[in-house]
Amino acid sequence: MDKEHNITILSDLGNSISPVARGLLLQISANINIVDVTLNATESNLQEAAYHLISTYPYFPKATIHIIACGIFNTPSKILIIKYKEHYFIAPDNGILPMCFGENLNEIIIFHEFATNFTIKEWILHTKKACEYLLNNNHDISFNKQAIINTQQNFLQPIILGNRLECNILYIDSYENIILSITRLQFDQLVGKRKFSIKIRGKKDINNISNNYCDVPEQEALCKFNSAGFLEIAISHGKMTSLLGLQLQTAREIWYQTIKIFLE
Repeated sequence: MDKEHNITILSDLGNSISPVARGLLLQISANINIVDVTLNATESNLQEAAYHLISTYPYFPKATIHIIACGIFNTPSKILIIKYKEHYFIAPDNGILPMCFGENLNEIIIFHEFATNFTIKEWILHTKKACEYLLNNNHDISFNKQAIINTQQNFLQPIILGNRLECNILYIDSYENIILSITRLQFDQLVGKRKFSIKIRGKKDINNISNNYCDVPEQEALCKFNSAGFLEIAISHGKMTSLLGLQLQTAREIWYQTIKIFLE
């Protein structure tokens, strides 16, 4: 293990997990580069955690190990190693990885299954062992293509109701831009070439897709597809979340709210 290895951590357990996890991982090798994607994902909000994962992992080098410590106490109490597009993911078996990458994952190891209740420290210790297993074998390991894992979690889908399309709020970023649970592909399928409008209180209706935030005058509303492929609504040099009266980074009820896209 002379070369440097990259490990990312995505967690809803708060900042206190980082020193413990980093210390344990550095026991494996001093040549490990550890990156905190976020340690403060909203607790038990797997949709938000999945959004963080799919919007960040492609920018890391191949063979990066991604630790997902979100919803770890959701049943069943297993730790998985999954290989996807030459990246390695260590996560609880709570459905988050099929949510991100689809249900046809076929390079899977059920690395550990807890027989009884476990603590956060015990989960982190077994995660360290999973990293050791990958690194000591130089990622050359045999995966079980028949392993059965939890596939019960899905992104909330946009819904057509009469002349409108209702999309759930998936995530609110630090600039108070709102990311909706609709991808470019879904938008093209459901809206197509029809005219549409998104009504924002006190602003001109949004009726076209922008490429950049500067495509509209300052303080005007816009929508664009972000780098992760999801539709985002924002205000140029402004704060969409505050305008709509939403609370930034609040608990799980926020992602049940919807934004309506009206169709002609």
